[in-house]
Amino acid sequence: MLRLAGRFAIRTCIFFMSLVLAASAARAVPDVPKQTPLATPSAAGISLSTIAGDGFAGDRDGEALSARFFEPVAVAFSPDGNSVYVADASGQKIRRIIGGQVETFAGGGELAPNGQSRVGTFADGPVSSARFYRPTGLAVASDGAVYVADSGNARIRVIRDGMVSTLAGNGATGSDDGAGASARFKRPLAISIDGDGNFLVADFGNGI
Repeated sequence: MLRLAGRFAIRTCIFFMSLVLAASAARAVPDVPKQTPLATPSAAGISLSTIAGDGFAGDRDGEALSARFFEPVAVAFSPDGNSVYVADASGQKIRRIIGGQVETFAGGGELAPNGQSRVGTFADGPVSSARFYRPTGLAVASDGAVYVADSGNARIRVIRDGMVSTLAGNGATGSDDGAGASARFKRPLAISIDGDGNFLVADFGNGI
């Protein structure tokens, strides 16, 4: 077990591609290789409708069906079900879909020379200046705080009240358990919160 900010987190090996169920049983399914827009199957689980993205890779906020993502790999719903958060891994951003619009919720950075991604780095602070390096997992707590598995930075981050901070990990890779910055990860790809408020982290690089 790993204690995160006074709570226990169990490391477990789970596949990093997220499937999130909303209270209404609608589902959002990331499709990375084809850059397929985020879609929600019908209640019958047969047909799909697009909720965001136009099918082309890129980084464009705005009207949901015209927005673009570089690499949407995980989604999570807000407690009220009105917002969908998207981990855009090679875009180095957490995006939010709300009211038919896509916006940058946190992160950013310079475009890579090939123009196909953004350069990943690390910085805590205000959401506009905070930086991620391949954010691949998301979980939203009952108070609305957004937790991020920042795989390239080997850290677990939290977005709360317009600020990004590090909850666990210190950037050095490893498998050390412990509190806060004394813990170490190696490519933490996914994060979840159980009914008791405990955090579960898939530490893919360590296979645990």
